[in-house]
Amino acid sequence: AEQAESGGYHLQEGWMNGAGGWPCWLINQDYVDDEEIRDVLRDKRFRKAISVALDREHLIDVVWDGIGTPQQATISPQSWHFASPEGQKVFKEWQQADAEYDPDKAKAWLDEMGMVDQDGDGWRELPSGKKFELIIDVGTWGGEQIPVEGSQVLKEALEAIGIKCILNNLQGQPDWDLRQREGKYMLRAAHASEVDIWTYPDWIFPTRGNRAWPMEGKWNETGGKEGWKPEPGSPADRLLKLYKKGLAEPDIEKRHEIVWEAIRIHIEEGPFTLGAAGDQPMPVVVKNNF
Repeated sequence: AEQAESGGYHLQEGWMNGAGGWPCWLINQDYVDDEEIRDVLRDKRFRKAISVALDREHLIDVVWDGIGTPQQATISPQSWHFASPEGQKVFKEWQQADAEYDPDKAKAWLDEMGMVDQDGDGWRELPSGKKFELIIDVGTWGGEQIPVEGSQVLKEALEAIGIKCILNNLQGQPDWDLRQREGKYMLRAAHASEVDIWTYPDWIFPTRGNRAWPMEGKWNETGGKEGWKPEPGSPADRLLKLYKKGLAEPDIEKRHEIVWEAIRIHIEEGPFTLGAAGDQPMPVVVKNNF
């Protein structure tokens, strides 16, 4: 901006990057390596606890130098699903869901689950008493700086409520995608953005072997030949039924309503993607003679 006049260019105002989560973290509902840990990750009290344990304003100050909106993970705020007044209402509810900073509430939810410090070492154990370390996979999804610095802030926030964390830096390594497809990650740094969920549905619906439901999504993707069939009445089961209902619905406005219904499952049962910040303004530089 300081050099704009002498350089003969200007910054075009009003452009946003469209992120609903930057950074954000997928929470694996199909963790394959330990059934008790999978049960913990599937417990909405745990997911809501780690969400309210995060001071999003602090993260934005550290990672973004104060730029961005503190929020739960969503798809793009500019999505056409939210263009109407009712759509805006659904979006704002989703954006603010479990996004307040309340470490005492987080501790209470974990205590209620039986995740307490049973051996006095300062860290919470699994309900069975087994040691627990939450592994956060970090790659270059959303750049090299934002996922790394954001995950460090998340680690510090979770350790402050007694959850021991390990940052698993997989930048540039083949295991980064492999661990997602095979359901081996616990949390995974991500960048959430989509304007039409029917084009790219798996931010909300478990349609293929990735995101928060890698094994149940694989079951849908392969027609039941691989992966895990969702349990009747589970969030994945309900979301898949809404997805199929949406594919069969010819009316655009009714399809938006199906998206809203799915989002309400994410609000009530989630978060399935843990968000920190989003919709940062994007610098667009234009030469004055263009």
